[in-house]
Amino acid sequence: LYQSFVEGLLLKPASYDKWITVVDSTAGFAARLPAHYELTYTPEINQYEGPFGQVGGIYHAGFDLNTAKDAGATTWILYGDLTSDPLEPETDSDQQARAKEWLEEFFGASFSYEGAPARFSDSQTLSGEFYKKYPVKLQGKLIQRGNRFYALVAIDRERNILTKKLLPGFRTLPVFPTQTAQLVEIDSLLQVYLPAPPQRKGLSAEIHDDLLSEFIDRNAPPDEVTTATDPLTGNHHWLRIHRLPQFFGTTDTLGFLRSYLDSLSSAYDSTELLGVTTVQGFPGLLARMSLHQSKLLTQVQIYTAGNRVIEKLVQGSAEASRHPNVIAFFDEDQWDRSKLGPTVLTTRANELLQALASENTAEVEAALAVVSVSGGLQAEHAPALRQVILRPSWPGDLNPTTAQRQLLAYYHSLSNQQLHQLEQLYRAAANTPHLRRTILNWLGDQGQEVYWSLYFRVLFQHTSAADDIGRYIHPSLSEQPQLIRARWPALLTALAQAEAHPLLWQLVAAGYHQDLDLAPLQLLAQNHLEDWLGGQASPSETELEALLHCLQQVPASPAILPLLKTLMNSDASVVIRASALGARLRAGDKIKRAALRPLLNHNKLRYPCLRVLNSFPSANLLPKNFEGAAMAQYLLDQHWQAADKALVSEVRLSKKIAYRYQNQTYHAYVFTFTYDDDFNRLAVVGLFQQDGPYFRDEGWINTTDYTVSRRRQDEKAIDLLDELRRRRE
Repeated sequence: LYQSFVEGLLLKPASYDKWITVVDSTAGFAARLPAHYELTYTPEINQYEGPFGQVGGIYHAGFDLNTAKDAGATTWILYGDLTSDPLEPETDSDQQARAKEWLEEFFGASFSYEGAPARFSDSQTLSGEFYKKYPVKLQGKLIQRGNRFYALVAIDRERNILTKKLLPGFRTLPVFPTQTAQLVEIDSLLQVYLPAPPQRKGLSAEIHDDLLSEFIDRNAPPDEVTTATDPLTGNHHWLRIHRLPQFFGTTDTLGFLRSYLDSLSSAYDSTELLGVTTVQGFPGLLARMSLHQSKLLTQVQIYTAGNRVIEKLVQGSAEASRHPNVIAFFDEDQWDRSKLGPTVLTTRANELLQALASENTAEVEAALAVVSVSGGLQAEHAPALRQVILRPSWPGDLNPTTAQRQLLAYYHSLSNQQLHQLEQLYRAAANTPHLRRTILNWLGDQGQEVYWSLYFRVLFQHTSAADDIGRYIHPSLSEQPQLIRARWPALLTALAQAEAHPLLWQLVAAGYHQDLDLAPLQLLAQNHLEDWLGGQASPSETELEALLHCLQQVPASPAILPLLKTLMNSDASVVIRASALGARLRAGDKIKRAALRPLLNHNKLRYPCLRVLNSFPSANLLPKNFEGAAMAQYLLDQHWQAADKALVSEVRLSKKIAYRYQNQTYHAYVFTFTYDDDFNRLAVVGLFQQDGPYFRDEGWINTTDYTVSRRRQDEKAIDLLDELRRRRE
């Protein structure tokens, strides 16, 4: 094709100045072309299904380079359709960029925009040159009409053919011609009118009854997808059919369809509901979706037929949106009703509850999808749903947090949003710590005072050290310490219980303010430390760790300092001894370097204590012979979660690199590691001072989730640090 194009440059027309008007009603344009033009099609490109769609036709007329001064080398008009997945819509600029790639692929040339690309313009002016250095230039115009693009290209030594001949004579036709759509059998039950032979994707030999997650997960394979591009309008027709699981049911079909429409339109900027429709008596919705930065319109129709959901989309220009082929595609489906399954209008609550309680992952996932899309339960089913939420275990490969959160929100709605029902559920979950964590998390996510009140009430009144719910504080509380301060007396009362939960000490640290009355808190901390050192059963080691972490934020009283010194030099755990050191420094206690030697010479204590000392630079206690690389490896090890540590191996220091940040030069350490069986992933740990032992802790560790070659390590390490810097800015 490229060779024939070059040869076409040498064609000698009988009369280079004779131009005629050509009308192509199928392509939708009229143009002025040299009388000796040729109309060609390229099956090779038509079969190419890359990102460029299909070339519809090519008009070409060649000229001699050495003829009269106003003659160019050659002129071209190409048109084609750039179709894409309508659930991943593109802006005009995205489509125009693909059209430019399309031209570059066709001509073997590099094109660039003349001037800045005009935003949301129907056309773009291009100039180009061949990859092989021919002594001629290309210039062109891209004209967009929905999915269809027209490319006008001239190779013209004088640069006037395009502007004086091609462009003035080109116009799109006001209407598209009509061609009867074809009735196509999609499966044994349905026939649909399509404007062209269908292209089918995603077909499977068996459609599974237990999979409904396709409604929610757009990346999941559909039951069946059929596409067709209208050769007249460029409209892209797209059809998907889902088969519903056997226990699916809803009493509000239109409500279900509206929820389904919301999931379809999530990638668009605006959705206009055009109204309720019926197809052969089946209920459905018709809507129009659009992007602010695109002139493409996407029309969507969804309806239910028996136990199936039919989803149709047409994407194209506004002028082609009411073409007869679009109307036939939407309105003239033909179903064999005798083969359809039962209607979705029947609620099957008992089957849905049984599926939610199942030990089969696929059944539970499908039931959760039903709940997400249509509900399917009524208020009288709330007690049975409560028992499902309280189930002690879930199928092995199902995420219990996701399932519990979804059912928790649904249970709250079925219970008419009565908070006491949630409080009773929390109390009933005493033997299910994971569920208690989920409830606390969900309450905090609501962000309203009534839910925060319940959050603190269940935490203060119904939680004890016996609950293994971890040390979770909702992240938003660190940004709203006033919520904790407003409940300061109740928090101190809860802490004074014999077995206070460690989480309460974290709440104290998060809500600390110097104007608060700290005397009761410090007395309570003193009593707890004395009990621990005296060998009492309470507090537990977990609570003591939380208390000491709190004292690194809240200054300890002078009466506590001797107790902290004793703890620091005891045979307690690494966490307790290092935290006691931090609590002393926070209180301003004077510590001599000699007192630190036993800690820093201890193999397991050295790096935790160095990290604590780094947090208090004013104390000036970090040793001068600071082992930056070893400290970086310790920080990296702490960075990985417990689940990741089991998969990480072969961590090796690769190099030390310089990095400029806030007008200072630091250095960072680069490591390679193996994750599972993936070798040579990259980690960077920073930032360490060049002229001192201190480093920036927290937020300066980054890793790749892919292999990085040795020659790209420096470049990639800088990229990882740049990414961390941008997050902080």
